[in-house]
Amino acid sequence: MRFALLCAFLLAPAAVAASEGDQTPFPLPLIDGKPLAVVKGQTTFRLPMKFARAESFFREQFKGEAKIAFKSEGSDGARVLTLRSSRSKESWHKAVVKEGEVDTLVEVSFIFRANPEQVGGRMPPILFIPRSSEVSKAVDAIDHMEKKP
Repeated sequence: MRFALLCAFLLAPAAVAASEGDQTPFPLPLIDGKPLAVVKGQTTFRLPMKFARAESFFREQFKGEAKIAFKSEGSDGARVLTLRSSRSKESWHKAVVKEGEVDTLVEVSFIFRANPEQVGGRMPPILFIPRSSEVSKAVDAIDHMEKKP
């Protein structure tokens, strides 16, 4: 029974954190077969599961991905798993999975991408202020450069 639940957990489609455009969203595990309730712009997710189960989900989710780096720290009771992505189509850059007493906390750093803005034109400058002759005389009086013979 436990093996069947574990297989269903690992093979189930992941719930995803909100993202925009053609970017790949951050995957979140299903909780009892249901996606986690996520609000747009949310960066911290509390998963009602033990750390080992969440860690196995993320390691299985990104298995074989060369551009996803894992870093494990801490000991039992205070473990931390840091995921870093260098893939260009990701909506996230870094995720920190922290072990709690009864649950697991996931903090995700999302990437903000703005649409490029094209600026162009052919109009001459609207305002041109010439330098007065008094300013030119004052600048010429300053001897800050070496004079060539």
